[in-house]
Parts: sequence; C-alpha cells; structure tokens
Amino acid sequence: MNAIKTRKSSDIADINTARTYDFHMRWIETDPVYPYPTLLISGHREYCDYHVDIRFLETVYIACAPSFDNDFIWRMATEKEAAMMYVCADEDRAKVYCIEEDFSVYVPPLYSPPQREARKFFIVAWGLEITLSYDETLEDQVSNWGQLI
Repeated sequence: MNAIKTRKSSDIADINTARTYDFHMRWIETDPVYPYPTLLISGHREYCDYHVDIRFLETVYIACAPSFDNDFIWRMATEKEAAMMYVCADEDRAKVYCIEEDFSVYVPPLYSPPQREARKFFIVAWGLEITLSYDETLEDQVSNWGQLI
C-alpha cells in the first residue's frame, strides 16, 4: 500500500492545477475564537488518487452552489465583483473568491458552449487554506504544487 502525502497552498488559483473535480460543500465549522465559521469544500478525482480540501477561514458570505464539477475556474474576484459582494457581505476588508464556469472545456464540433452567461459563485472570507492529499506514486505530477508538509 502506498503512503498518502499532503501539500498545502493559500493561492486559490492552485485549485485549477490540482486536477480534481466533483466538488461538494462538506460542512461549516464554528470556532469560539473567531466570529465567523470555516467553510469546507472538498473535491477529488474519479480514482481517488487525489483529494483536495478547500477551507475558507472565517467565512463572511456564501453565494455558491452546494456542489459542482470541474467545468469551473477558481480565482480572486475582480474589483467590480468584489464591490458587489461587499454590499451583500457588509465586510469590505475580507477577500472575495470567485468560482466561475469555464466554457473553454467545450470543444467544437462535438460539444458547443451553452448559449448563456457563465455561472459565477462567490465566497467572502478572511483567508483560504487548500490541502491536496495524493498517493505518493504521483509525487512527480504534483511536485510544483503548493508546499509539501
């Protein structure tokens, strides 16, 4: 049996290179020390050789589907998007994260992109912690991802 290794990152764009999908909101954890809860979203690959946990620390506001697939790009919100979320969250100092539907995964002529605007989800939180767990045999594939812990 191969050992499981772990890497960590705090850059939301790293989720795009983690090669995971099938994301699900797992739980919201309250902490007596912090005024806002921690939101956990998990994703994996079909054969379970990768697993990612995304913790939004001190989550102020959530405008996100409870589950989604790999057709999304994870990024920081633009200034305009952040300004809209700050009105909803009433907290203009937290970070605004965006999960945006990616139509580039549709390759014509077999698949054509939907004829609508891309869906966007937003999470306003004070911080982010991403943990990638993977089978040690995949070390070469993830050696540039985050930091080994």
